[in-house]
This record gives sequence, structure tokens and C-alpha cells, in this order.
Amino acid sequence: MVYIIIGENGKVRKFDVLEKAVTYMERHKGVYFFIEAFGKSIGISIIESNGKEAIKKKEVIVSKFD
Repeated sequence: MVYIIIGENGKVRKFDVLEKAVTYMERHKGVYFFIEAFGKSIGISIIESNGKEAIKKKEVIVSKFD
């Protein structure tokens, strides 16, 4: 699986481990687009972080794309 974070400033970060991606968002205050790619599906979430915890605000899962 691949985890991609897009920050408010447009900076893109890629992670191979979910825990590292979550830790990054928890430590850095802001709003993020969080994209999970798995198999033929992707999940897109909007995450808001206050610098101490990351809270999922909205999630959409798209599956079986070619």
C-alpha cells in the first residue's frame, strides 16, 4: 500500500507505512488530503490536525478503477 499526504501548501509526501503517515499528520498542524492506494481501490480523506492529534473529517473510497 502507498500513503500520500498533500498539505495546505501543496507539498506532497509519500509513505510506505501507515503509522509514519499518521505520526507526520499528528505532529504538524494543518489540513491534509490523505490518499491510500490499495489494489484497485483508493481512499481519499480530509484530515485536520491541531499539532497533537489528527482527526478524520471526511472519507471517500473509490474502487475497481482501471
